Amino acid sequence: MPDLKLRYPQSHVLPSALRQKLRLSRIYVDLTRELMTMAFNGKDGADIEALLVLLCIFVGDAEGRSTTATKIASHSGLARQSVYRRLNLLIDLGKVVKSGRNYYLAQGAAVADEKGRLSRILNNYWRK
Repeated sequence: MPDLKLRYPQSHVLPSALRQKLRLSRIYVDLTRELMTMAFNGKDGADIEALLVLLCIFVGDAEGRSTTATKIASHSGLARQSVYRRLNLLIDLGKVVKSGRNYYLAQGAAVADEKGRLSRILNNYWRK
C-alpha cells in the first residue's frame, strides 16, 4: 500500500491512524450506499437522513420498543423537525406507518439481504 498522507493536514496524523480512518471511511461509504439501494432503490427524496431515521425505526422494532419522533431525534442526533420531515417522506414512500405517536416499519419495508451484500462488504475489509 502506498504511503498515506493528507493533502492538507490540519494536524499530524500517524500513518497507522490514517490507514485505520481510511478503512473505516471506506466501509461506511460502501455500507451506506448498499443500504440506500436496499431501502430506497433510487426513490426521489430519499437521502442519508431518511436512511438514518429508517434505521432507528428498524432498531426500535427489532428490540420491541415503541419509537417516537423524540426518541428518533435523540438516538440519531437529528433535529426533531428534520425527523418529522423524514418520517413524512418515509410514510409517503410506504416504508413507515404511524400509530398514535409511534412509528413502525411498514409491512415489507425491511428487505432481507438474501444475497449477503452487506456481509460481503464487511468481509472484504476484514480480509485486507
